[in-house]
Amino acid sequence: MEIKFISSLIKGRLLLNKIYKTESSIPILILLETLKFHFEQKDLHIKILHKSLPYSEISLRLHMRELEANNLIRLEKSLMDKRNKTLKPTKELIQKFYELKENMEKEPII
Repeated sequence: MEIKFISSLIKGRLLLNKIYKTESSIPILILLETLKFHFEQKDLHIKILHKSLPYSEISLRLHMRELEANNLIRLEKSLMDKRNKTLKPTKELIQKFYELKENMEKEPII
């Protein structure tokens, strides 16, 4: 039972590399949080992201810049407060998400 669960976790992590290939979990968590807020139709402010993930602000910003450069997220000025920025998924990220979801539905991990 434990080995099957561990194997499922490994397979799940490897599948996430189809969205963005990285050795760090930080960019993957940023992408997942961005998608979650997108599908909840809520704004993900950078301040909210900092509070929800246990990483330094500097580390998160470094990874956000990298994800933005790779056209997976957009940083937009908030409509409510121009000093604050929100994270938005790009069409490319959303497309990769649906491709991953379709693959997982065909071949479930657990």
